[in-house]
Amino acid sequence: MSEGGAPPERVEEPEERRGDDERRDERRRDGGKEEKSRRRSRSRSRERKSSRRDRSKSRERRRRSRSRDRERDKDRERRRRSRSRDRGDRDRRRRSRSRSRDRYRRRPSPEGGYSYGGRPRREIDPTVNFHDPFAKLRSANQVTDPAEIARQMQEQQLRARQLVLQQQALSAVAAASKTQREVYVGNLTAGLVTADMLRQLFNSTMAAAFPDMAKEGIDPVVNVSVHTEGKYAFVELRTPEMATASLQLNGQVQLLGATLSIGRPSGYVDPGKAAAAAVVAAEALAKFQAESAHLRKQSGLVSEETLKAEDTCYLQVDGMITAEVLADEGEYNEVLADIHDECSKYGTVLRVVVPRPPVPDQAAQLMGSGVYGKAFVQFLDVEGARKAREAVSGRMFAGSTVEATFMQPQQFMDAIVPPPMPEAADPLAAAAAAVADPLAALAAAAAAPVPMPEPAAV
Repeated sequence: MSEGGAPPERVEEPEERRGDDERRDERRRDGGKEEKSRRRSRSRSRERKSSRRDRSKSRERRRRSRSRDRERDKDRERRRRSRSRDRGDRDRRRRSRSRSRDRYRRRPSPEGGYSYGGRPRREIDPTVNFHDPFAKLRSANQVTDPAEIARQMQEQQLRARQLVLQQQALSAVAAASKTQREVYVGNLTAGLVTADMLRQLFNSTMAAAFPDMAKEGIDPVVNVSVHTEGKYAFVELRTPEMATASLQLNGQVQLLGATLSIGRPSGYVDPGKAAAAAVVAAEALAKFQAESAHLRKQSGLVSEETLKAEDTCYLQVDGMITAEVLADEGEYNEVLADIHDECSKYGTVLRVVVPRPPVPDQAAQLMGSGVYGKAFVQFLDVEGARKAREAVSGRMFAGSTVEATFMQPQQFMDAIVPPPMPEAADPLAAAAAAVADPLAALAAAAAAPVPMPEPAAV
């Protein structure tokens, strides 16, 4: 403002300058419109391109869809033709079967009865042009004699009966052998106790606790079987007596800080019952075989010479029994066990019998007379007896040559059964007769038979 308060005067701009500004503003407005127009043009161009891409993708999708439709149509057509062919094949087979049934359907014939329509069937004789390759063998083995047929049936029955008795004897022997010599050892330290540790423990403990049973160079333990988890084991000893004696060690022995539990295994059978059952089974088998041999000889199947030459399951062993053996109880039992163990290497031994005098002092006098000084062995089968005879014969025992020979079943039974004891006379009458005639009394005493002992069986 001026000093007097009057408004300032407006300075008029030149006309040319105003025109330049208007033109510049107009150009600015026109440039903005062109920019907007270009932007709209670019946007429309992008939209057209996007639309073209979408249309291209849509066309591709439609083309693929039409291709899939065509493939499905082709698959349907193939399945339809396949079903049609299958139906045609079934219809042809059905018509063929129907024609076959019609052709051979039974129809009443004028002559009576029924006849088959169509071409008559040709009956084939199975015996025409047939060659039996085994006809000669069958005719050669065919038996027509009734006596021969009866003999064969009898032999089959005897063999079947013998197999049954052998199985019973084998079961009895198995029950009386290993289970009597085996003990159960429990409460072991799992994973730490080995078979060698148990073997050493039982050998040393048995030798210390029972010195009478210990033998130099022979360990009491035969075998040790430890369970897979190592919680228990089974120890097999040399004799049933050792196994019985080892039961006294129950709760008395420690191993790796654990007290051992020792007892009988679950399959244990009383020794007396097992031995009695084994003897009964062996006697039944021997009796049956003796009767079978007698029946064969009586029926004329074999001669006496042929029967004696046959190998049997009975052996007579000479050269292993001495007078000292018969006189001493301990040595007698040891020899019985040795013979049993040695023969068991070649087959199953049912029993070993060594006749012994009832009075040990008479062993030297009776040695060599009758059955004294001989051992008799019964095997389960002939093969075991044959192998044992070949292995034992010719050996040396206590300066004598061992000889093993086969025996017939009846000879074996006669050898092991003692003769009947003589009837005892009246002592008063015998004394009176001795006083009346001393020489006659001495002669009668010398002629009197010697009483036979009861044989011992293993």
